[in-house]
Amino acid sequence: MLGGRVPPFLEREGEDYPFVHIRDMLAEADITFGNLEAPFALGGEETKKEYIFYVAPRYAPALTRAGFDILNLANNHIMDLGPPGLNSTQKVLTELGLAFCGAGGNYDEAVKPAFLDVHGLRVAFVGFSMILPRNFWATDSTAGTAYPWVSRLKEVIRKARGESDVVIVSFHWGEELVEIPKEYQREMAHRAVDYGAHLILGHHPHVPQGLEFYRGALIAYSLGNFVFGSYSENVTVGLLLSLTLGQGGVLGGRVIPISVYNREVRFQPRLLIGAERQKALGKIRSLSLELNRGKHILDPEGTLLINSYKN
Repeated sequence: MLGGRVPPFLEREGEDYPFVHIRDMLAEADITFGNLEAPFALGGEETKKEYIFYVAPRYAPALTRAGFDILNLANNHIMDLGPPGLNSTQKVLTELGLAFCGAGGNYDEAVKPAFLDVHGLRVAFVGFSMILPRNFWATDSTAGTAYPWVSRLKEVIRKARGESDVVIVSFHWGEELVEIPKEYQREMAHRAVDYGAHLILGHHPHVPQGLEFYRGALIAYSLGNFVFGSYSENVTVGLLLSLTLGQGGVLGGRVIPISVYNREVRFQPRLLIGAERQKALGKIRSLSLELNRGKHILDPEGTLLINSYKN
């Protein structure tokens, strides 16, 4: 979320400023995915809500230079400037060659998967938001984000599964600053896996939540913040998730903790090292233990214990 407190830094230091310490890691991945939490637009139909975020389109090219390939638009800020803001965002991303999912001019457009082909593997991305305001959710005739209505979720995921090798579903959900997934998050994640998803990527709570293996799929309930334009004292650690994908889904990977405490890093996420890194990994291991019936799915260094969940 490059709005809020971030633009003065972009103006003074340059648009690549937020990614300086993490850019190489993002760029080396075959596919780098993120949640875009504010529209790239300067005008539109400003929504009446407490927090309104938007970002000047001239800052968008920094995302491509940082290595991003695809962005989720299904969240509770992408419609802050209404349909014009969404249209502007999609135009900007298209011109940059960035794929996107999760929002559109109507519901069918919003749930349309984005496909990326890498090394002979076809990967489908679908995005959903379950966060209010409700008028941000697309309908058959109005623009907005994709809500995972049960009547459509199965159809959308199964169709994506039939057209790809790996299906990744992104959910904007949960409660802010709460480390434990809500019951509805777990129910929706399990339902998505039952319908054919191989990987679930969650966001919105601003803090990390645990990871779960379910029926061979990996569920990351919340990766926390990355670049986010606030100085919250309650948000200090985020997660990068580095995965190896293949036929059948996730083949391996690791959790990488980062500092997102902006009073120190000033909107430049940095890799945690030493004792701080071990503390963060210990926390996510503990949170994940509770979601996996007392079984560790991460080793002390953050590596996924793939063989553990397959046995």
